[in-house]
Amino acid sequence: MAASAQAGLGQVLGQPIDHPSAWYAEDMRQRQHEWVYTLSEQDVAELEAATAAAAATGKAVEDVTIDDFPLPTLGPKLRALLREVTHGRGFQLLSGVPVERWTQEQAILAYWGMGRYWGEVRPINKQGHLLGHIKDIGLDPNAPTTRLYATSAPQPIHNDGPADVVTLLCLNQAKEGGASTWSSSITVYNEILRRRPDLLEVQIGAVGGRLEWPGAGAWCEIMGGGLEVGRRGGIIPDRRPYVPLNPTD
Repeated sequence: MAASAQAGLGQVLGQPIDHPSAWYAEDMRQRQHEWVYTLSEQDVAELEAATAAAAATGKAVEDVTIDDFPLPTLGPKLRALLREVTHGRGFQLLSGVPVERWTQEQAILAYWGMGRYWGEVRPINKQGHLLGHIKDIGLDPNAPTTRLYATSAPQPIHNDGPADVVTLLCLNQAKEGGASTWSSSITVYNEILRRRPDLLEVQIGAVGGRLEWPGAGAWCEIMGGGLEVGRRGGIIPDRRPYVPLNPTD
């Protein structure tokens, strides 16, 4: 699920960024208690009650609004996690969601309802899907039009978007593999500035181009660099990572 929210870092381009989103993996391993929130029994009870209430409206999932999904005490906690994602370290793990006792329909509705507290939902592909499944459905990972999330192949570090917040809900733990990793683009910027400032223009500049697969009828545009200057004069992650493959996404 992708959602839209606004944030800025208020830094000057070409200067080191001193911000909670500029972190190193080893440091975060020692601070897991800060970025993992485990739902309490009260949180779960409230979440399940809201899911039942939303289901009782008879609305399609995509038509369920925040008013249909009341979370009087959990809601403010979800908003606080959102602020940490958009204005703080940039990521958060929410643990203890009891998907093992829910039907798939209940899990989807609960996930959607929580997402309404994190922003306006945006399509995640050219088909306009608002929710998608990351699952191996046997597609060829070497085919130019295959999205890797529909295979068992590992995905390289990438920037999901265009959205300000991307969320994932784990329904089933993989029998093997399936590890998720993430990194700080702000730290990447700081390290390039420290080690190879001559490459900073390459990272931030308007790098453009077009990749094509001969005979496959597929292409993608290479858009902008890793960072861009925000409207408030701050440096924010580039929200234009790619244009979907054509003709199929």
